[in-house]
Amino acid sequence: MSMKKILVLTDPSENAPDLTQAAAKLANELHCDVLLFSVYQSIPMTTFYGASPWINGNDASWQQESNDKLSVIAFELRAFILLSLPGERWRPEVTFHCEAGDLSDNLKNVLESENIEMIVMGASKQSGFKHFLFGKNTNLVVSNATRPVLILPGKFEFKDVQKVLFATDFSVSDLKAVNLLAKYAEALHFDLELVHVEDIEDKQSEENVSKQVFLNMLEDINHPNLTHLEIHGKNVVQSLKRLCSRQGIDMLALLHHQDALLIRMLKSSTTKNILDQQTLPVIVFPSKMK
Repeated sequence: MSMKKILVLTDPSENAPDLTQAAAKLANELHCDVLLFSVYQSIPMTTFYGASPWINGNDASWQQESNDKLSVIAFELRAFILLSLPGERWRPEVTFHCEAGDLSDNLKNVLESENIEMIVMGASKQSGFKHFLFGKNTNLVVSNATRPVLILPGKFEFKDVQKVLFATDFSVSDLKAVNLLAKYAEALHFDLELVHVEDIEDKQSEENVSKQVFLNMLEDINHPNLTHLEIHGKNVVQSLKRLCSRQGIDMLALLHHQDALLIRMLKSSTTKNILDQQTLPVIVFPSKMK
């Protein structure tokens, strides 16, 4: 099997060294290579009555321009890795690729053809959470991903991550994400805390059964700094936000699937306003994760 890679989704027109350098540091710790990837919109063929289709010559130049810009970003990232990252154990290799067309289709192709450990992308300049929840590109990526998606705000460094909070509803499907998070916690040296926000007005019987099954299976995950807690609140997002602030949480993690209570609440207009100024990085584990 080929070497695992961190897939960095980048826009060649906006060289973002904070994003690519953070991805390189992550790759260094996880012993992965880095694949820079972008898409560009091709120019459709122009047809004439009674004549064959004619392809606008600018399409090739757009591809060349995208390749040239990605090449510069890759060169600068290789220089950063050589000068800034220790190479005694591992030093990531950097490759790049761009394709014409739709982001979701191209992402599926890359995930099928490459051995991707994680997808890394930048958050909106306005707000990390706002872009995560409502940004078109981020929604496309999260909807089509089969590997974890890490969404980073600007000026982010992995050395700042000491505690990660995983929001759970005690679903057994969360355990696959927790297992992988525990692996990342060991490599990146952060503490992992699981939290469940309990609505005090909900009926408890069914949830208590799920909770006990979840906690029993959680005992099989071998990580010394894994803890869990429950908090009470009528609003999941407000409760999580207060907890992140109170406990100095550096990153929020969650499982993304269609019927998740957390995802439903995050999509509401009220919580959108609450999280507009949120700047924490978010790692999303898709339910169809391979």
